[in-house]
This record gives sequence, C-alpha cells and structure tokens, in this order.
Amino acid sequence: PPVPLLYRWLRDLKPHLAIINVVPYKDVVQGFLYTHRMNAEMFSILAGLGLILSTVGIFSVVSLTVSRRTREIGIRMAVGAERSDIGRWILGKALTSVAFGLVLGLGISLTLTGLLRGLLYGVAPNDPFTLVGGAVLLVAAALSAAYVPARRAAAVDPIKALRRF
Repeated sequence: PPVPLLYRWLRDLKPHLAIINVVPYKDVVQGFLYTHRMNAEMFSILAGLGLILSTVGIFSVVSLTVSRRTREIGIRMAVGAERSDIGRWILGKALTSVAFGLVLGLGISLTLTGLLRGLLYGVAPNDPFTLVGGAVLLVAAALSAAYVPARRAAAVDPIKALRRF
C-alpha cells in the first residue's frame, strides 16, 4: 500500500527520475545480512556436527574404559561396591574429562573474543547465556553418552568378570 503512494509522489516531484525497482527496506536489510546469516547457519551446522562427534567420542572412550576395566569393576563389586557406586564412578570419570575440556575451551574462547566480534551479529562473543547454554548442552551430551557404558559397568557380574580374565 505505501509503495504506490511513494512511487506517485516521486514521479510528481522528479519526473525525470527512472524508478525501476522498488524494494522494501526490510528486503534490503535481509540482502545485506545474507552473508552473516549464511555464516551463522554454517557455524551452527559445524557446531552440531562437533557435538555429535564429541558425543560419539565420549561414548567410545567410556565404553573402551569399561571393557578394559571389567576385572577391576568385578573386584570392586566383590569387595562391596554397590552398582550405583560403580555407575557414579564411571560417570564421574567421564565428566571429569569433560569439565577439564570445558574450562580449557571457555578460557580459550574468552581469550579470542576479539577475532569473533566481526563474525557475530546480534550477540556478543562473550554472552554469558550463550556460553552457559553451550556448556550445559555439552555436559548433557556427555552424560547421555556415558550413561550406557556406566549402566553396563554397573551390571557387571563380579564372578563372571573375575573368571573371564
């Protein structure tokens, strides 16, 4: 509705102007922000792939640790460790590594915020909500990845574990 009115107004004011393409301002802004939006989408996809890879890596490492320490887990259970203690122990080992990585990663990201400032639009590189949200997401992914191996470790039969080796 306002575009034809503006078009007529400009024609009356400056009849020699060639008005070829009338584009709403929001379309101009969207065109300007296209590369920023594409960068954000690309980084989001890469971050998602990184999260998937880290989850698979944590699952693999914890599973390998459980399979290699089956005898130790059997001994611990034979001397009185509860299944819940074994599960907490395995989860604690996994989360210790994740916590170390988080502290290191947050420190590096806060140090290098100046490099990211030009790539971000609408959010600060050291936005606490984003940093805490990312950390919580990574811890949740680590817990979900370590849960199955921890549950498998808690289900170890001490007699079978000691006979197997």
